Amino acid sequence: MLADINLNHKFIYFVDDKKQLSNEEINLLNKNTIGRHSSFLIPHIKKNYDQENLKHIRGNLLEIGKARYFSKSFKESNINEAKKIFDSQYKKSKIEKYDTLADEMFNDYVERLNYGENIFDFHILDLYHWEVRMGRWHPEILNTHDIVFDTISPFNHRAMIEITLSLPYKKRRDEYLFKELINRNYPILNFYGDNTLKNLYEQERDEKYRK
Repeated sequence: MLADINLNHKFIYFVDDKKQLSNEEINLLNKNTIGRHSSFLIPHIKKNYDQENLKHIRGNLLEIGKARYFSKSFKESNINEAKKIFDSQYKKSKIEKYDTLADEMFNDYVERLNYGENIFDFHILDLYHWEVRMGRWHPEILNTHDIVFDTISPFNHRAMIEITLSLPYKKRRDEYLFKELINRNYPILNFYGDNTLKNLYEQERDEKYRK
C-alpha cells in the first residue's frame, strides 16, 4: 500500500522499541480509566507525532453493522445466544460463587433492559454488541488515549448505525456497505487486505489453487 499510495505514514515498532509511561501519564490513566487499552502506545505517539491539535479518526463503531457476534454463521435472535457470548467473556472463574454471581448479574441485566422481548426488531446479538461491547470497551479506549489526542468517530451517530443494521444478513456479514463506501470514495483501498497481508489478487489466487 505504501509503495502505491502517497501516504504520510510512520511505522511504530512498539515490540522492539519498548517505552515506559511517565509517572504523570500513569497518574492520568489511573484517574481516567479502570481498564486501559493499548496505553503502551502513548509514549510512542508522543515521540512520533506533533501533539498540537492531534486528531485520531476511529472506526470502532462501524463494527456494530458487521454482525460481529454472528458473522461466521447466522444465529437466532434470542437470549440464549447472548448468554453464550456473555459467559465466554465474563464467566471464567474457577470459583463457583463467582460464576453464580455472573449469572445473577446477567439475569438482572436482561430483566432491566427487557432483553427477553422483541426490542424494535433489533437482533439481540446486535444490541448486545452495541450496548455491552461498545458500551464498556470503547469508552475505555477513549479514556485511555484522551491524554495524547482528540478522537473523531464518523460512525458516532445512531441513524448511521441503524442504517448498517438494516441491510440483509448476507450483506452485513460480507461488509458490503463498508466496501461500497470505499469503492465510491477511494476504490484502490479495496484491493489491499483487510486484517491480512494478502491483497485481493493473492486471496483469490490462493483460494482458487488451494489443495
